[in-house]
Amino acid sequence: MDADAWLAGAGAVGDGGLARRRFTAGPTWDTGERVLDEHLVYAIHSGNANLICGSSRILGAGRACLVPAGVRFRVSAGSPPPRLTRLRLAMARPWGSEAVVFAITPELRRVLDLLADPPAPGRPAEAAWARAGGLLLAAAVVRASSGRGDLLALCAAALERNPLATPRDLAAACGLSHDWFTRAFRAAAGRPPRRWLVEARVRLAAARLADGREAAWAVAQRLGWRDAKLFGRQFRAVMGEPPGRWRRAQG
Repeated sequence: MDADAWLAGAGAVGDGGLARRRFTAGPTWDTGERVLDEHLVYAIHSGNANLICGSSRILGAGRACLVPAGVRFRVSAGSPPPRLTRLRLAMARPWGSEAVVFAITPELRRVLDLLADPPAPGRPAEAAWARAGGLLLAAAVVRASSGRGDLLALCAAALERNPLATPRDLAAACGLSHDWFTRAFRAAAGRPPRRWLVEARVRLAAARLADGREAAWAVAQRLGWRDAKLFGRQFRAVMGEPPGRWRRAQG
């Protein structure tokens, strides 16, 4: 999803309907399998929730998910049960065909706090609050779910846990489908995931070479290289020098 293009078209007639509910789920809470004609946002403040939407994912504290209209889904309590906010958005703009999991960014958290005290039903301000609040929330969710910033942090953490991670492994760590992840990653990093992985692995190799405990080729093999010449070329392209010369320069 192109966040800027989406936001440019938001605010059409009929946009901005908003219904909000913040609650603590019981251990047996379960939405059942559903398909709605509104977009849904679940924001998890504490505890865990289980999301089934194509694949099964765990939503922990500080995470949120967007379920677009027309998409089949099911959300249930995890262990421990979650405290969460559920928001239903009536927006004319389509939001894709799959659920997206993302971090609750500072901007999204501020909007959630702003929407914490809605006008009483039937008050004149209710419709204005729903429209303005819905558009604010939609903008925050689009920017958060586009993967800027948070996506790279998640990928870096995933690579530290598994230096042999593939682009599909990174997509799974971010809670995204491979296709959506690839588009979001390009928007966030300005290059495809495979190129970023090579650069990130070279920097991991450089950090290990600086320790001076292993031979350069042993380090390279541990990080997935099977061709010494390829490792040397890629290391030089990123670090500016061949591995041996770079290590000696570190003292």
